[in-house]
Amino acid sequence: MKFLRPTSTLLIVFGILCSCSSDSSDPTPEPDTVAPTIDFTITGASSDSGSIVVSDQMEININAQDANGIAKVEAFIDDRKVGEDSTAPFTIVVDLSGYAAKSLTAKSQNYKLRVDATDTSGNTASKKQMITVINETPLITINIPEAYVNSKLIEFYIFASTMDGELMGVKKVNPNDNSITISTLKDVSENELYMLTFAELTVYGAKFSTIASITQELLPEINLGSYPIFGPYPGISSFQASGFNDTSGEKLYVFGNRYLGGLDHNNLDNIEVVRSNCIDCNKPSPDSLYFLKRNFTTDDYKYLTTAWDIDSDDIISYDDFTDKGVEKREIQITNTSGQPYTYCYYRILGYFNEADFENNFYHHVDPGFYGTITDNKINYYYNEIFEHYAFELSLDGYYTYRTDLPPSTITPLDWTLEYSLQDREISIEKSSAGDILGKIKLGSHTIDENYIPYNWELIFNSQQINGLKIPELPEEIKSWEFYEAFSTQPLQVDQVEIKKYENITGYDDYIRKVIANNKKAYLISNNIESIFIGSENHRSVENWLID
Repeated sequence: MKFLRPTSTLLIVFGILCSCSSDSSDPTPEPDTVAPTIDFTITGASSDSGSIVVSDQMEININAQDANGIAKVEAFIDDRKVGEDSTAPFTIVVDLSGYAAKSLTAKSQNYKLRVDATDTSGNTASKKQMITVINETPLITINIPEAYVNSKLIEFYIFASTMDGELMGVKKVNPNDNSITISTLKDVSENELYMLTFAELTVYGAKFSTIASITQELLPEINLGSYPIFGPYPGISSFQASGFNDTSGEKLYVFGNRYLGGLDHNNLDNIEVVRSNCIDCNKPSPDSLYFLKRNFTTDDYKYLTTAWDIDSDDIISYDDFTDKGVEKREIQITNTSGQPYTYCYYRILGYFNEADFENNFYHHVDPGFYGTITDNKINYYYNEIFEHYAFELSLDGYYTYRTDLPPSTITPLDWTLEYSLQDREISIEKSSAGDILGKIKLGSHTIDENYIPYNWELIFNSQQINGLKIPELPEEIKSWEFYEAFSTQPLQVDQVEIKKYENITGYDDYIRKVIANNKKAYLISNNIESIFIGSENHRSVENWLID
């Protein structure tokens, strides 16, 4: 029997059929065993002998590549996972605050950073780097009440400086911050003196408040008080008047902390009063308005009180003013120099109740005068209807603020004070006893086409140091508009002052009682006295951290 040999055609067909049969399923692909590539950088880090130096927080920017894609990247410090990212571009931010305590004695500590990249097939690649975490020393915590950063604040920073002015640490305060801690990389002890500055950029210009001569131990935290935020009073501002004229020699005063007004001399049947409400105070407005009528020719004093919410139908009548409870009193000024005082300003303030006093809703009982006194006497008017009083006097470089009626005799402080300015350092020479606080007020008070407003007030321990160096400004603040003129022109010193306080025993006591809880000094000290130079009238700033 013979076996037939297939023809070539049959062989071809058979081969095709076999080929089709074998291609009915794809061949098994080769497994992906190629690891991804990886590299990374750390934003803002510096290098020291092969180690990357970091602090506070570390931002790792990772470049991971693979032909089939990257599934995730991970970061490890000493084999402990500290972060992961699965979306390119890959960035991992690591909080390093917990690593600063690894060594209780060393200022820095080395750690092993490892970054892994895993591709979609599960292959991994790693890169390692030694990092040095520098321990930051916390200086102070500032607790911030809700809505502290109000609409008038554009930017707000708090920064610390050495007593030589060198920057130690800075933090930006954001609207939602309720607490921030200022720390430093410098090696400082808890008793080392430093300065703390609050820097605010508002719609009105730049404003700085510096507290010098403090330590971590003295002032571990500050509890800020809320800014009083005032809004226009919604009621009417124009009221009917009767019986007033321009020929009597009288002047009408309508003046308090939250209102200002007077007679409309174009229409004597009209009195204008502009009022404002405190939006976030415990008490939004006073209960009353105080109208004061003075005749300087006859030395006549009469007054009228009305409700804060005057009805539009009410008529403010000349005949309704009274002098009931009014008494004229005298202050004798002890003048040891024998020379007449060339400048005097005083005012008597009244508060109808305790809430008005705590919110500083005062009324001008006697608005005082500016001028020269030659007989060493000041006559003022007292009105018994008020529950609390305050007295303010500025007299030829002497200043006092007292939360009571003035005494019958005042002896101005016999201290002397001079200052000199060298570059950015202000030095003082003084002869004094009992002063506890020095105060410097800077400001751009020269108004011209290049005028850019700013003010800067600084306090220091006047028993401990005889001057102050103005702190360096952080880079973040150098973009503020005032900076170019401030940094290139001589400092404009508005006022230099040394002060003492009743019920406050020293600068440290002042820091604890006034600064730590952001209190008004007049609520703690019944009598504040100082001498000042650089301006004719005493400068004070309402609603400032330390005034």
